[in-house]
Amino acid sequence: MAASPGASGPTDRAARLADEAGLGPWERTVRVNRNADLDPLVNAIIGLVVAVGLGVGAWGMARAEVPAPLWLVTLALCAFLVGHGVLFAAEAVARRRRGPALVHLFRDGLVLERTASAAWPVPYGHRWLDHVEWKAPHEPSSATLVALHVPLSDGEFARLVGRTDPDRRDLADLAARCGLPSTPRRVEPPDGEPAW
Repeated sequence: MAASPGASGPTDRAARLADEAGLGPWERTVRVNRNADLDPLVNAIIGLVVAVGLGVGAWGMARAEVPAPLWLVTLALCAFLVGHGVLFAAEAVARRRRGPALVHLFRDGLVLERTASAAWPVPYGHRWLDHVEWKAPHEPSSATLVALHVPLSDGEFARLVGRTDPDRRDLADLAARCGLPSTPRRVEPPDGEPAW
């Protein structure tokens, strides 16, 4: 979540929202959720590559006159992975269309922005902000995810996720600015995906 390179200020929309919300002068802009935005693309690529391998294997088994149940199961697994790969690819395209996730820091609050879709101003004193961490169920055994949960005006919430040490430091800094402890609170893995 490094500061945006060469950023000379917030986007026009973020500046307007911050002005309307009385958030004060701009301080810096941070790019967030890079890894989370890449997850569907990585899953799509892996799923489709494995599916192609299984499809070629099923075709080879059918040509070698391997018993039909074996190559049919392999072919069914191939079709399943292709379906999931297509779903992950669609999610990757949708995230790409929303644009990169930015947090514009102002003196008295922040503006969350997807550059090609929505943006929300959030005062630092917002009472429902939460700095949390949890054991990721599908990650290696030692992996924990740290996140800053930010409720949005439409009833949804944004989850700013930190997986690397620099990301965690940035989230701890954001949490401190929001009046939260810099050490995240341990929670169970959340259900569902954030809106943002």
